[in-house]
Amino acid sequence: MTTFHKWKSINKFSDAFVKAQKFGVQKFVYRGKNKLHGTNAGIHFENGVAYPMKRTDFITVENDNCGFAKFVSELKGSLHGTDMIIYGEWAGPGVQKSDAVTQIPQKSFFVFSIYDVENDVTVFEPSTLRDIMKSIFGDNLKAQNIYILPWHTEEIEIDFSKQDSCQEFIDGVMKEVDNKISEQDPYIKETFDVEGPGEGMVMYGISGQQFDGTALPHGIVLDYMFKAKTESHSVQKTKNRNHVAPERPEGIDDFIFMFYTEQRFEQMLDQIGGEATREKTGQFMKAVMSDVHKESQEEIAVANFEWKDVPKYAAPIVKTWWFKKCDALG
Repeated sequence: MTTFHKWKSINKFSDAFVKAQKFGVQKFVYRGKNKLHGTNAGIHFENGVAYPMKRTDFITVENDNCGFAKFVSELKGSLHGTDMIIYGEWAGPGVQKSDAVTQIPQKSFFVFSIYDVENDVTVFEPSTLRDIMKSIFGDNLKAQNIYILPWHTEEIEIDFSKQDSCQEFIDGVMKEVDNKISEQDPYIKETFDVEGPGEGMVMYGISGQQFDGTALPHGIVLDYMFKAKTESHSVQKTKNRNHVAPERPEGIDDFIFMFYTEQRFEQMLDQIGGEATREKTGQFMKAVMSDVHKESQEEIAVANFEWKDVPKYAAPIVKTWWFKKCDALG
């Protein structure tokens, strides 16, 4: 079996801001794509064989994730001698329960990135993605329920060394998410003529430079990618959704309120397979704690407590939610 390459975790803008201060990044260019409410999926092509993936592992038709492995098994395409991974969102009826994309006619694969494993290069540009996909699957991608996510925004340059520049930027991003995408997913409306809300945006790093003018390497630029979700999809509660620097929790109770949310629990349930059973309690607990630990590094750094103090207070809350979900689905 080929090596599994997980799609990189995408955090929030305040994490990118802290990273930029730490490593002396100044000028930076972002561009956004719509974020669809589905399940993370991928196809790893190696030596002409297609290996379907979910976020955390390879899948098979017998051990599927919302039918994606079956979808891949029925695709008509060919690629020989190339090691690449096609990343996208598998979305449509039955994958999730809300947003416009759940009302489209059929489950579809929405490609947002391709990773060239051999050369360690990630491609986001829609026109390039389309060319690659057509070389594999032919010109009529829609006939196979494959779509290439387009850019939603133009390129936007910010200066990470100036907090007012960063504030103006994130204010604009959140205004687009909260005032427009939360009401109507523009991509789904234009593509399928289906009305309904969207999930948010992912802002991709296009280019960046340090204070001395040195251009950031391609791989480093990717580390500044961040997501901006609508309030109904946000896995973190904040006093100010447009904050630039990390918010300081007032205490552990405030920290738990911020990070241990219904949306995060549902997301982790989906990540471990979408079925709540008591046998999966340990797996769910580990997934939630790991996810919060990963996303709260900067908040913990400015808090008056340490991460080791959190689990004993958070675990009962996580377990209570989980057991109620098990009983409701049992």
